[in-house]
Amino acid sequence: MDEIALYILMRADIASMSSAKKCAQAARAAVICVEGLPLDNSMRNGWGCARMLHIHEAEMRSLVAQMCKIGIHAGIVHDPEYRFTDGLVTHSIPLDTCAFVFDEKARIEPYLRHVPPMP
Repeated sequence: MDEIALYILMRADIASMSSAKKCAQAARAAVICVEGLPLDNSMRNGWGCARMLHIHEAEMRSLVAQMCKIGIHAGIVHDPEYRFTDGLVTHSIPLDTCAFVFDEKARIEPYLRHVPPMP
């Protein structure tokens, strides 16, 4: 089996997403990714690399749909209480914050080659 990779597709179109929020959402994505694997899946034993990419929502959704269609483990991460502050008011809204793609690196990379890394 080739090197296994986890790619986090972090939304670039959410201005309120600080570095700390990105870390929290990436951790959530990793947990959701592993929870979604069958217990007997050999990929649960670890992977060789993890990469965070910067992407806009429409492209993120399109890529995840493509990956799922060809059998690559991928999904959207939904935060039911994403918090952000506007002036003196803090809002809490449901929001799809990022996505994950997890499989053999060689299978994933042709689809994600054009997506820039996180700045």
